[in-house]
Amino acid sequence: MALTHRKRRLIEALKMHHGIITPACESAGVSRKTYYNWMHADDEFKKAAAEQYDIALDFVESKLFNNIEAGNILSQIFYLKCKGKERGYVERTESDINGNLTLAITKRIITEKIDDK
Repeated sequence: MALTHRKRRLIEALKMHHGIITPACESAGVSRKTYYNWMHADDEFKKAAAEQYDIALDFVESKLFNNIEAGNILSQIFYLKCKGKERGYVERTESDINGNLTLAITKRIITEKIDDK
């Protein structure tokens, strides 16, 4: 089943707006509700829209790598935190608790009245 003209127009708008739904819908003259209905009901439309999100992600990743190549330390740190976790590039919080720790467990007993008839 081929995409209708309106659906193709929205896919193009998603491409133009880097996968951001609201401006794409406004540009294509389609409501957000219609967009979500199409996403739910039309696998071909859903696949085409997902491809636009992947393209947008590729675009942003390319900008990140441009910053990394230019020596931007924040971009380097961000990349390592996201992709270098298995090599130990993670943030973690360490807590040092001094004092007594009390754990209270409460048992609630429910009683039911049973009528003997």
